[in-house]
Amino acid sequence: MPQYDLAGNPLPEQTSTRTDLDGNPMPTNQSPYNQAPNGFGQQPGGYGQARAYESVNGSTIQILGIVSIFFGILGPVAWIMGNSALAKIDSGQGDPAERSAVTTGRTIGMIVTILGIIGIVLGIVALVFGLSGVSHGVPQ
Repeated sequence: MPQYDLAGNPLPEQTSTRTDLDGNPMPTNQSPYNQAPNGFGQQPGGYGQARAYESVNGSTIQILGIVSIFFGILGPVAWIMGNSALAKIDSGQGDPAERSAVTTGRTIGMIVTILGIIGIVLGIVALVFGLSGVSHGVPQ
């Protein structure tokens, strides 16, 4: 199809003097760099595009787990958030690269929570048995 300038006059046909890597003439709209080497065409499908995953806040969960060592109340928070994040990762919605951080924070949160519960139970037991042995100030 001929092309026209702004005045409506036909433009001259453009010819190419460029050549491909083998010296063959090439049309002006084609670059030598979009051709596959050795005559192989582009493979169908290829690698495709990288999938975009939802962030599951792996770093936050890991930091909560570590801080829960000093502030035990954060242990259950790390544990619950870690369970939710691992469920997202396992369902394919969350970023699998964050699994290690999530697992670390969740595990530390679990350990701190369990040790806290054991400490509370032992404290209550010690308090109950300790008070039952008090003689109320009357020597025997």
